[in-house]
This record gives sequence, C-alpha cells and structure tokens, in this order.
Amino acid sequence: METRLRPSPLRARYLEAWLDADPEDRYWRAPATVGLTFSLALSDRPRTAFRALLGRALAARRAHAEAAEVDRILSRFSRNQA
Repeated sequence: METRLRPSPLRARYLEAWLDADPEDRYWRAPATVGLTFSLALSDRPRTAFRALLGRALAARRAHAEAAEVDRILSRFSRNQA
C-alpha cells in the first residue's frame, strides 16, 4: 500500500523543488498559480488538475455571487428601516 501512495521519482523531485521554492510567498497575489502548479504534481492527469481548479473557481464565483446577494438584501432592509 505504501508504494501505491508514493509519487514517482519525477513527481517526487518536482514536489521537492516546488516546496523548496516557497511558492506561497512568491505567488501570494496569484493563488490560482500556486494551486495549478501543486495540483499538476499531485494529479494523475492534467485533466484531473484542471477539473479541481475549475471546481475551485466555480465555488469562489458562487460564493462571491451569494455574498453580493446578501449585501443587496441587507442594503434593501436597512433602507426600509430608515
């Protein structure tokens, strides 16, 4: 079982280099870049990484839309209270 979870030698080198580069500090303004580079290393296929990132982007978009809707409702409520 342990060998099934161990990354291939190429992926292991990539992950080590990725972690040594400290991408969180380097790319803190572009979290999608960090997610993409890390997801590519952990995924079996690039398509899997793409689907994971797409899901994350869609969730963020949905959360933003829901927050905007809450703000709209609260502003309408506060106008009615005044």
